[in-house]
Amino acid sequence: MSALPASEPELMTEADYLAFEDASETKHEFVDGHVYDWPGYEYDAQGLAGASRAHNRLQTRLVRLLGPAADAANCEVFGSDMRLRVRLSRRGHQTHRYYYPDAMVLCDQELRESEGDDEMHVTRPCVIVEILSRRSARIDQTEKLEIYQGMPSVQAYLIVHQRRRRIERHWRDTDSAWQMEAITSGSVPISCIGLDLALDAIYAGVAK
Repeated sequence: MSALPASEPELMTEADYLAFEDASETKHEFVDGHVYDWPGYEYDAQGLAGASRAHNRLQTRLVRLLGPAADAANCEVFGSDMRLRVRLSRRGHQTHRYYYPDAMVLCDQELRESEGDDEMHVTRPCVIVEILSRRSARIDQTEKLEIYQGMPSVQAYLIVHQRRRRIERHWRDTDSAWQMEAITSGSVPISCIGLDLALDAIYAGVAK
């Protein structure tokens, strides 16, 4: 007897996702109708979701360290409670996504409703930061890398390791070509706010 084909999961509309997210106690990301737990979560023995201490320390510190330079540049820093709304043409198709990056720097602060801006969503950050966790490593270094590089506003994408001093800096050069370097000492340039972010300040008490 032949097996029945597995049924396709039911896709969620953007409106249904946003209503679901507003009622949820935890965060979820949306990729073209598919909804996933926020990949930064770790799960305890009881299955409860939360980010690790190291993740929280790094996220809080990054937002704090980026803040003064962002203020001076008339920009703003957001943490992981702010959603990033993405609408791109990718491989011949439109993709609609909602992510919760660990940090974003926004310099173009005009609210453009036609592009999806509102008080709950950012659409044009110049810098995006993701902190690697066991669950997020693959998506941060593949899918999100491709999506963030496809966003015209993004000048740099930083992938921050938790368990060792290492930041993978992907940035757009003066010819709009993407470059990458792995930084393990010194500082990380954040050009859109004129900041060199010292690794010693980021990782103090977190990783050697």
